[in-house]
Amino acid sequence: MLEAFRLAYTNLQEIWSLVLPPNSLLGLKRLSITEFSTFRMPDSLWARIVYDFLIAYRLRTINRGHLLGALIPLYLAWVASHINITDSGTNAERHIEALATAFEADKPYLVSRWRWPDRFNP
Repeated sequence: MLEAFRLAYTNLQEIWSLVLPPNSLLGLKRLSITEFSTFRMPDSLWARIVYDFLIAYRLRTINRGHLLGALIPLYLAWVASHINITDSGTNAERHIEALATAFEADKPYLVSRWRWPDRFNP
């Protein structure tokens, strides 16, 4: 899973830069050089990635098939991170609850970006 993410990091920079803000891209750069044993994707980064891909899907930033294909290696990276977190002794349910909290905390970002084009319509 991590090798697929690292390969995608090398090959999908152009697509990811159309969807993700610089801060998320920097977080992915840091993750791409992290050793497997210490690999942890921050919940806040994963939430922001999912939200940015949702927005790009809605706005049709790029072809939706390409967009979903570009998300798969990021999902695999999250899965690898989740496996590492649960293998280190953290209860899987607690991690998912923490992830849900991160999504809830970042929800205003999604709402503001989702409604942004509507501000120009009377």
